[in-house]
Amino acid sequence: MLLRSITLHNIRSYLHESVAFPEGSILLAGDVGAGKSTILLAVEFALFGIQRSHTSGAALLRHGKNEGSVELAFSVGNAGYIIHRTLKRGASVQQGAGYIIADGRKKEGTAVELKSIVLGILGYPLELVSRGKDVIYRYTMYTPQEEMKQILFEDTELRLDTIRKIFGVDKYKQVKENCQLATRDIKERTRISQARIADLPEKITIRAAEEQAFREVRASLEQLLPQAASLRGRIQQQKTTLDHLQAQLRSHLEMQAQLRSMQSIRAAKEKQISGIVQQADQLAAQMHILRMLPAPQYTREHIAQEIAAHKSKIAGQEHELNDVLLRHQKHTLHHSRSEQIIRDISSLSTCPVCKQDVGEEYKHRIIAGEEQKIQEHALQIAQMEDIRNAIEANRTHFRRLLEYWQQEQQQLAVHQVQAARLQEHTVREKEMQQQRSHLASELEQLDQDMQRLMQMLTATSSLEAQFHEEQRQMDILLKEEQRLLIMQAKLEHDIQGKQQLITQLTAEIAAREGAQRTIYRLQQIQHWLELTFINLMDVMERHIMLSIFRQFNELFQQWFSSLIEDERLNVRLDDSFTPVIEQNGYEAFLEQLSGGEKSAVALAYRLSLNTVINSFMVGIQTKDIIILDEPTDGFSSEQLDKIRDVLEQLQMRQVIIVSHESKIESFVQHVIRIQKQEHVSSVMG
Repeated sequence: MLLRSITLHNIRSYLHESVAFPEGSILLAGDVGAGKSTILLAVEFALFGIQRSHTSGAALLRHGKNEGSVELAFSVGNAGYIIHRTLKRGASVQQGAGYIIADGRKKEGTAVELKSIVLGILGYPLELVSRGKDVIYRYTMYTPQEEMKQILFEDTELRLDTIRKIFGVDKYKQVKENCQLATRDIKERTRISQARIADLPEKITIRAAEEQAFREVRASLEQLLPQAASLRGRIQQQKTTLDHLQAQLRSHLEMQAQLRSMQSIRAAKEKQISGIVQQADQLAAQMHILRMLPAPQYTREHIAQEIAAHKSKIAGQEHELNDVLLRHQKHTLHHSRSEQIIRDISSLSTCPVCKQDVGEEYKHRIIAGEEQKIQEHALQIAQMEDIRNAIEANRTHFRRLLEYWQQEQQQLAVHQVQAARLQEHTVREKEMQQQRSHLASELEQLDQDMQRLMQMLTATSSLEAQFHEEQRQMDILLKEEQRLLIMQAKLEHDIQGKQQLITQLTAEIAAREGAQRTIYRLQQIQHWLELTFINLMDVMERHIMLSIFRQFNELFQQWFSSLIEDERLNVRLDDSFTPVIEQNGYEAFLEQLSGGEKSAVALAYRLSLNTVINSFMVGIQTKDIIILDEPTDGFSSEQLDKIRDVLEQLQMRQVIIVSHESKIESFVQHVIRIQKQEHVSSVMG
């Protein structure tokens, strides 16, 4: 990973500032409090969001501002990324929505979603998403110098826990703790299972008693079943007899119903004959009236010719009338036009075209001509009105004649309908005569059939009493069958209940026997966890920690030797990764060292930890960069010269140093100067 640029908006002492990061060694130079460390905190905020354990949103957002943002551009390998995070002030300062741009594609997300994406890009474990502090980043890429000193002075067990978390070795401790929890759970489950199987012998005894009772009830049922089978045979025979009698009785009842139906049919036919006689009398009276009607005077063809002729005459008269009206309208229009000309010429004094005066003689000549036309048109109008009156009189005459012949046509149509009705009545009269004769024959046949049915009914009159007697015998057999069925159902119910009880007892016994096997298996697992697995985790943890310790201790001594050239002062690590100081062959306390020596110990510890983490943790993408925040606090001029050697030995593509020591400017390739004026930090050009 390499940093490319960062833009800060309303972040601590910055209003709006952008900083570009080239490759190589970079010094962030400036006075104390100028805002150098703010840039590093902004880088961490851009990558991971608010780290509540050491930097809150309120500490990042500039006082008096309601919103702020950080935008960081960085690269991993050949891929470039831009991440943008925001801060908003409400009741408290909270992170807002942000986005990340990768391969030219922008993806928005919450603070947690962006952190998860960044962890994936950097190759950090994803379980760091839920943690408030990113220990790998803090001990590989960027650690404030005071925070690194803190790890040197804190409690031994806490330091070891921190080392375990950094290298992921804490999972072995967690596994052991989980094993202890699992062992306690196994013991509890074993205790519960042992309580469950306490009644196993009693359950076995109860099941044996129920099995004996089951055999006895089943024997009683086996004795009852032949009796029930014999009774069912007798019931079946009785049912056959009843079915035969019932069929005969049904036939007897059907004959009774048939006789009643015939009687109803006979009455209906007699009523039908009476109705036919009444209808025939009414039909004869109507036929007499129709025969008395007079015959028509004209034929259909003659009437049609007269109607067509008068319609043609009326159409001709209307055509002539339309022509006369058009001519009358024409002469009326010319008459009005001549009158308008006379009025116009009478009032005219100057020609509207040539603008010359119009003489009285000219006007008199024009008026005389138009008056002559008016007389001619008036004569023609009077003639047209006389012709129109004559035509309208003729049209009225022809219409009256047309109405006469249309009435004759209607009378002819009525006569034709009456003639057709007379013909229909004649046919209907013959049909009713035939129907009456047919009904009389049917009545005679019905009387014969009814006589035969009455004779058959007399012969089967005793069937009903016989059927009732057989039904009484059937009822006795059914009651006996019901008694046997009740007994059988009770025995079967007892058998079913005992079977269920035996099945339940068998299941409970099997469950308790399974619990016995489970107890044995749990005890085996408990024995393996307590005597084998936990010891194995201890061995693995010690082996890994020993490997880390050896490399860490060797690097720690090398870096310290590079920073402090004093043969009387040596350092090493003890088993708890605590620095041990030896001065003139005697152990000395860390607190007794000078400020520069403490800084050297802290820087050596930091560089060693960085190297070991990058060596052990394959896949992390922050091996090409390191940020050193005030690493030379308390260094002498000779010690500052050692920083040049440190930079050469690091062999990283990007090293960012925060310091106010001007001498370091000669050691680095790039210098970024930060100044602060009137509480506003900025990058000097």
